[in-house]
Amino acid sequence: MNSRHAVIAQHLRRTTAALAQRYLRHHIRKITMNNNIAEQSGVILSVRGSLMARIPHYILIDGRMVGIAKGRDIVIMMPPGNHAITIRSMYKFLESTTDVEVPDNGLRRVIYSDRDRLWNWIFNIDLLVWLLKTIFAADIPSPWGLIYEIVSDTILVAWIVRTWLIRKHFFNFTTA
Repeated sequence: MNSRHAVIAQHLRRTTAALAQRYLRHHIRKITMNNNIAEQSGVILSVRGSLMARIPHYILIDGRMVGIAKGRDIVIMMPPGNHAITIRSMYKFLESTTDVEVPDNGLRRVIYSDRDRLWNWIFNIDLLVWLLKTIFAADIPSPWGLIYEIVSDTILVAWIVRTWLIRKHFFNFTTA
């Protein structure tokens, strides 16, 4: 029975991944904003960093959505000049915008990453402690259980406040 469920789960993962790849390929083809292929200018968007930067994000150029990026390089062909590139998370309120000068007959690389590396480590450790506590149904002896709850809840509140404060500048951009 377990192997049957594993086979079904594996099939669903493959099917979902294939559908996502087709969807992304379809949108990447639509990203060309310039019809003259021989004299193309554009931007290469690259992702660097943690899992948050690798989940799907909307890509907006000059306020217009042109596609979805998911953890791989994307080439966007566009006319030369200054353009505002926005990376918006699927969590609608997390985004960042940068101005990019697109050269004549050349490509500009823009690398983006999130600002949450430290917070990811803190939450992974907290999640591990919580999971161990839940699996073993063990109460952490007093006063350490109370101290753990206070520290864990304080970290969560601090993260929520910090995320809300940087929501319009969530991603770091590096232009090469």
